[in-house]
Amino acid sequence: MSATKRVEDARSRLMFKAPFYSVLARKLPIVETTNVRDQPVDTYATDGTALYVNPAFDATLTPRQREGVIVHEVEHCARGDHLRRGARSRHEWNVATDIRINGAVTLAGFDLPKDVILRPDLAHESAERIYAILGKEAQAKRDAEEKAQEEARKQAEESDDSDAGAADESESDDKPNDDGAEQGESDAGDESSDTPESDTGDTGDAASDKSDAGETGDDGAESDAGDDSDESGDGGAERYSKPGNAKRRPRRWNRRRDRLACYGAP
Repeated sequence: MSATKRVEDARSRLMFKAPFYSVLARKLPIVETTNVRDQPVDTYATDGTALYVNPAFDATLTPRQREGVIVHEVEHCARGDHLRRGARSRHEWNVATDIRINGAVTLAGFDLPKDVILRPDLAHESAERIYAILGKEAQAKRDAEEKAQEEARKQAEESDDSDAGAADESESDDKPNDDGAEQGESDAGDESSDTPESDTGDTGDAASDKSDAGETGDDGAESDAGDDSDESGDGGAERYSKPGNAKRRPRRWNRRRDRLACYGAP
């Protein structure tokens, strides 16, 4: 069965269910097509002079849904929607009029396809009023999307800045501290230079002390040797060996002991 035959049968049934819509539908010739004046016809359409039917879409409808779609198109003609559009957007105007008509058709008890536009909150409004409301809603939606995109862009920029800062900090941490190294080297140099100088000075002082001690010892030795040579000469031995000089020996030994005590223990 062709789409035209199915639509004619549906108009005949409407004669018993809704004569008003059946009479109006019979005044519209049925045209099977997918395009009207460069405008696609995906479902049903009307320009007030004909009922344009997409055969593929009509084949998916049940008999009750087909009746509801015919009533829907007749409502467009009865309300003069094709004459009141003016300079409004064709698509948005069609949506606004569909919202109003679908609400009235379902309220009258007709079936419609499942994917039709239904807005019960706007079904009681006029097409012009619905069109204005839809425009405001669309503008609010666009503003919200732009705001979300702007926030996403700012977050991305902040994230990039944060990553760049973290990378800079990482590079600065990894970079060797030349000043610290130079300071460390300077400190090490100071320590190395101080230690040898101190040791050398101490060694020199010790050597000097040793030298002084050596000189003093030599002088003492020489002095003692001189005294010994004076005291232990031939004349002295003769004096000690003479019996007459025996009484003087203790006094000379005491004098020697007192002189040695001035330089330290023998």
